[in-house]
Amino acid sequence: MSEPIKAEFEVDFKEGKKIIKTKLKQPYEIEECEENKYIILNLLNGDNYRGFYKGIDDDTIMIGALNDGQTIGIKIKWLENYFEQIN
Repeated sequence: MSEPIKAEFEVDFKEGKKIIKTKLKQPYEIEECEENKYIILNLLNGDNYRGFYKGIDDDTIMIGALNDGQTIGIKIKWLENYFEQIN
């Protein structure tokens, strides 16, 4: 079995920059993500969205913005994979 893919990202918060360690996961694992963990959603069209996991509403992943508190929804079916905070 191969090792999971891990990556570190420098994230710019209001309080300053912070290094966040993440692990690459598959779409079906998103429902097990803990609320308020930092995630990076990689979509099938090549776009990505970064923010805090806020849960699932129907078939939509809710992701909170890093600094302004707004939340957007991304359809689960658009997700190729995602990075989830591990630290």
